Amino acid sequence: MGGDGTRCAQLRIFRRNERPVVLWMQKASGAQEDGKFGPDTLAAVKNADPMRFVLRFVAYRLRYLRNLHTWPTFSRGWTERMATNLLLGAA
Repeated sequence: MGGDGTRCAQLRIFRRNERPVVLWMQKASGAQEDGKFGPDTLAAVKNADPMRFVLRFVAYRLRYLRNLHTWPTFSRGWTERMATNLLLGAA
């Protein structure tokens, strides 16, 4: 999978939790962290190293999910999806 594909895999969860996802994208890509998805964030994501972006994005997502009170109930499904994302990023 090419660089765009690895980043696109991370964007699939965008519609469920917009603000946290935008912040993870900004942190993972080195963009300014303002929680708003715009042209600067998009450019930073496109210019980010795909492997580093995916690894950082998944790490921020894992930290967020681990702090949710629903972690004990849903952690198996969440971690499986994150593992899938990591494998896509390594493809």
